[in-house]
Amino acid sequence: MILTHKFNDGGKADAGLGTANSRDCCIRAAAIALGQGYRKTKKELNELLIEMTGGLERSCNDGTPTPVFHRYLTERGFTLTLTPKTYLQDHDFAGRNVITVLPRHLMSVMDNVVNDTWDSRKCRKTKCGSPSLNGYYEKPRELTIRDLMQTVCE
Repeated sequence: MILTHKFNDGGKADAGLGTANSRDCCIRAAAIALGQGYRKTKKELNELLIEMTGGLERSCNDGTPTPVFHRYLTERGFTLTLTPKTYLQDHDFAGRNVITVLPRHLMSVMDNVVNDTWDSRKCRKTKCGSPSLNGYYEKPRELTIRDLMQTVCE
């Protein structure tokens, strides 16, 4: 499977939040996959973080804890598929919109195009040159009336 890369900050610069690297891959990946603004996604994740930590943590600026991100996506209809002992290059995401879970990084992949601020398709730590893939979140495609009619007619 051949992945390509497209620079995409999830709308961070357009929201006036700068372009600095800030460990915001969870916010960025969710904003891209959900097709919503960076600022809205960040606000929702911060609110969930405050709720889940009782206010001990107040901002996802320095990274989003895994339980917060997992709950945020599953509440929006995403499911997690674990992919132990596999690499990013082993999976075909053609026609799909997923958030991949790499070691210490998340990124949005839409139709085999990595949408991220840096080209995270490669890894110097593995023999094959592709990063390990711990899993991916995917929102099941919503069925259209045409899909339902085809199912009924078959």
